[in-house]
Amino acid sequence: MCKYLTLLWSVTLFQDFHILYPATQHYIWHGVQTGLFYRCILLKSSLNNSLTLNNSLIRLETTPVPYISVWLIPTETDRAFLQSLISQIAQQYQSVAFCPHVTLFSVPVTKINQNLVSSPLSSPWDLSEIDWDEHLSIVLSKFSPFFLKTIHIGWGRTFAKTVFVQLETTSTLLAFIQAMRNSITQGPATQAIEQIIDPHISLIYKHLDNKRKVAIAQSTTLHQHTFGFSEFQIVKAPSQFETQEDVQALRCIYRQTLNNGP
Repeated sequence: MCKYLTLLWSVTLFQDFHILYPATQHYIWHGVQTGLFYRCILLKSSLNNSLTLNNSLIRLETTPVPYISVWLIPTETDRAFLQSLISQIAQQYQSVAFCPHVTLFSVPVTKINQNLVSSPLSSPWDLSEIDWDEHLSIVLSKFSPFFLKTIHIGWGRTFAKTVFVQLETTSTLLAFIQAMRNSITQGPATQAIEQIIDPHISLIYKHLDNKRKVAIAQSTTLHQHTFGFSEFQIVKAPSQFETQEDVQALRCIYRQTLNNGP
């Protein structure tokens, strides 16, 4: 005879799991693998007090784990120029316009530094419960607005780099990224999700053929060789970024100006 008890577990593969909050009727196991949220039913035996996986009770349910993206936002004047450019291109190519930004890095919400969470979240991705100001204001106060030079307007093979303005990588930018990674992600910055530092400002997100990408890049003129950056944003983003619906799903959940920024 088996009893079904009630606990909700959060499990990341190859890591220890912990209880988030009680539920009802079953042991529910939440695991994260390749960006998906898996829910299975665990069975507790009243005879030996052990947990076994009851394959017949596996829930056919997968929910994508949202990400947070860390953005650097241009100064007010540069933002207005870039927003106008992005909106014009979006209108011409029937795509979704978005806020001009440089994505510094992205991580799944399961990789957020546990020091940011004062108590267990009511759900694994209810980020409204995090007091970002309390944890990031001191770090942000150490950085003043700074400038990055433009290198060229290019196009890429991925949705996230359809057409973009490539920017230089500076010591200030690298220091800012490292500070943000140390503050936001689990473990030291070197253990954060690895990705190449590739500062750029996207001008459009859309699946286009190469001919149209080249046309956008060649017809776009920048009247300046540097852009200033004065604001920091944390944006909730979908785990996959491949459609116009994904662009529409981007939501800023925290913003703060850099020290002495406008």
